[in-house]
Formats: sequence, structure tokens, C-alpha cells
Amino acid sequence: CLSAAKLFFAYGLGNALTFPMSVGASVILNSERPTPARMFDLMNRYNPSIFYGVPTLFASMLNDETMKSERGGKAFRTALAIGADADKPKKVVKAKSVTLVAPNQGGFIGFIEARIIWHIGSFVRHHAISTPDAPALRVGEEAMNYRTLDRRAAGCAVRLRDLGVAAGDRVMIILPNCVEWVVLYQGALQAGAIPVPINPLLA
Repeated sequence: CLSAAKLFFAYGLGNALTFPMSVGASVILNSERPTPARMFDLMNRYNPSIFYGVPTLFASMLNDETMKSERGGKAFRTALAIGADADKPKKVVKAKSVTLVAPNQGGFIGFIEARIIWHIGSFVRHHAISTPDAPALRVGEEAMNYRTLDRRAAGCAVRLRDLGVAAGDRVMIILPNCVEWVVLYQGALQAGAIPVPINPLLA
């Protein structure tokens, strides 16, 4: 999964980390400004199954010179596939215990019902046990599987406790999109703390 929004935004945190990691997917982090050229480059390099963006970015990408090439068109077809049936009636898809709905406006799939509730901090541990070698993060040329991410997060949780962080305490994260951001976020959750992401440009 690739998200244009950064992790310190709620939209980016959900799309770029929480939702994909809840199902054991691989997360592609973009540490640079999400320009059309940058997004096309990441999409062609990693071929994400899902790309999350915003209308202004989609419009810019559609009007970009790259779209005229086969390279750009191929990359963007995947991104638009989710909203391709906007004019058709609403579809309801049932998968095990989760029901998803695709509204007829297109471009959005929302969770309607979920009978299995996990703590957000348990996602990484679960996949570290079930699919330890599956890629969890990709940042540039750096990749990390779920086993390694879980080990680093657990080490971070121990260090936070050693520093006096207790359950319910808030841990501020002032970092750009990077592996350390995710490790600290997951470590804080494993320590029982509440991660508080801050835009590093405003700090």
C-alpha cells in the first residue's frame, strides 16, 4: 500500500500504516513531497495494490506529462480501479467476519461491521508470528519484514519503559516518514503508551 499523506496526519496514519498492517500487507513510505513525478516513480518501482491520494493530487497526476506515456498510464490505472464503477449500484462484499461497502459515489470502501477487534499494537506481533518474513516496510531501498519490525518495536518498548514511560503516558513522535517513525509508534503501543504524531515541519 502506498499513501500520499504523511504518517503524522490521521488520514496518512490510517491508510499508510494501520489498515495495511492490520491484514499483513507491505507498507511503502514516501519521505519526500508527494509530487506527481514522485508518486509515478514509487508506483512503477513497487507496483502497489492500493494507492491512497487526495483529489488534488489525482488531478495533478492526470494532467502530468507522465500520464501521456505508457509508464504513467499503467501505474495510474491501478490507482483509479477502485472508483471505476462509480455509476453502478452500491456493492456489498462479505469476507469472513468483515463486511465492506463500496458506495455508488466511488473511490471509497468503508468498514461497516467487524466482529474481531484487535488492539492496533497487536497487528505487527500477530504477523511477526504468522508471516515473519513478509515485507512490512519499504522506504527507498530499505526493506524490513514483520519479524524484524516486531523485534525492534519490542526493544523500543523496553527502552521507553526504562525511561519511565508508563501505560497511558503520551509519547510524541516528531519525525518524517521513515522506519524509525514506525518502530517508535509500534514501540509506544507495545509499552501501553499513546503515540502522538506531530508534523515535523511545525515543530
